[in-house]
Amino acid sequence: MTNLRILLLATTTLTATQLATSASHAQTAPLVVAQAKDEGPPGAKKEAPKGAPPAAAPKAPAPPPPPAAMENTAVDSGVPATAQLKRGMKMGEVSNLFGPGKQMSQSVSADGLKTQVFEYTSGDRLVDVTYVEGLVVRYSISSN
Repeated sequence: MTNLRILLLATTTLTATQLATSASHAQTAPLVVAQAKDEGPPGAKKEAPKGAPPAAAPKAPAPPPPPAAMENTAVDSGVPATAQLKRGMKMGEVSNLFGPGKQMSQSVSADGLKTQVFEYTSGDRLVDVTYVEGLVVRYSISSN
């Protein structure tokens, strides 16, 4: 019986040692690195491309949109301002899209967070925006 216990203890010890010391595939696998094909013999100097690419002719700036279109559309992108409004935008970014808004309310929570509600008009749409600490947290867009 004692011999059996010693045999079991020895095999358990050997198994545990084998598991603890075996390296994973990631540790023993060779490292493979992809490289671009090298043109020319090794050690040869590469020449810089000859001549700079031709410069493109400067484009004339686009004419400003008519005033009615400026109310509905951001000046740079041609996308309606209401489609560009996103949570997390700063108050200045919203003002750049819609122009100055009308402050409807302002409060400060017990935690000291300043909440403001502004109303903007964009063409035939009314946009209500709620800011907390100057960032958009909620907005709604409705028809006038």
